[in-house]
Amino acid sequence: RVLFRSYSSTNAIINYRWQGLSVTLGFTLDGGMPGSYASDISENLTIQNLTGSPINLHLYHYSDFDLAGTADDDTVSFPAANTVVQRGKGMMATETVQTPIPSFWEASWYAITFDKLAGNSSVTLSDSLNPSGPGDQTFAYQWDLAVGVGQTVVITSVDSIRPVPVQLNIAPSGSNVILSWPTNSFGSLQLQSSSLLGAESNWTAITNLPAVANSQYQVTVPHTGSAQFYRLRE
Repeated sequence: RVLFRSYSSTNAIINYRWQGLSVTLGFTLDGGMPGSYASDISENLTIQNLTGSPINLHLYHYSDFDLAGTADDDTVSFPAANTVVQRGKGMMATETVQTPIPSFWEASWYAITFDKLAGNSSVTLSDSLNPSGPGDQTFAYQWDLAVGVGQTVVITSVDSIRPVPVQLNIAPSGSNVILSWPTNSFGSLQLQSSSLLGAESNWTAITNLPAVANSQYQVTVPHTGSAQFYRLRE
C-alpha cells in the first residue's frame, strides 16, 4: 500500500507498507553539463520491521543499461564486491553499493537473470558472468538480511555514467600506416589529419571508408615521409 509519493525533475520518494514492513525508496538524479553525456543517480532504500518478530529478507537490485541507446556489444566486470562496471560504445556505467556489501552478484545477457528474478521459486545469484562475452548486458546484486524487531536497514547505491575517451591507434604497415579505433565507440566519429598542430593546424577529413577487423575500425593511409597528425572528431 503506497502511503506517499513525491516527484520532481531530479528527485523521487516513494513510501509504502507491505506485510509489516515500512519501505521508503528515494532517487536523486544529478546531470552533468549539457553535452557532457555524464550523469549520476543515487538510490536509497530504507526498510523498517514493524512486526513483533524478526524477519529474514532476500533483496535484489537489478540493472539493465543500454549504453548510448543500444544494447549489444557491452562488457561487464566486478572489480570489487560492491562495484560493477559496464562498458560499451565509448560509455562506462559504474554502480557502487555504499552500504551494506551485497551477499551475491550476477551479470548476464538479457533476460537470463531477469527471468530468474521474475520466477516463482527462490533465487540465489551465482557470483558469475553468464555468458562472459560481450552482449546485451544486465547485472544484479542480492542481500540476505536478518531484520530484528523495530530495526531498520538502509541500502545505498550510486550509478555514474561517463563517456570514455576513444583511443586512436597507429601502426606502420610497409609503406603505409594503419589507423584504428574501437567499433563500439560512442557517437559518429570522423577521422581527420593535419600536417601542423596549434594555431596553424588545418584539419581535413580522411574520406577512406574504414574496414572492420577484430572489433576495430581500420583505415590505411600512405606514409608521406613528413610529419602528419591524426584525430577523431564527432
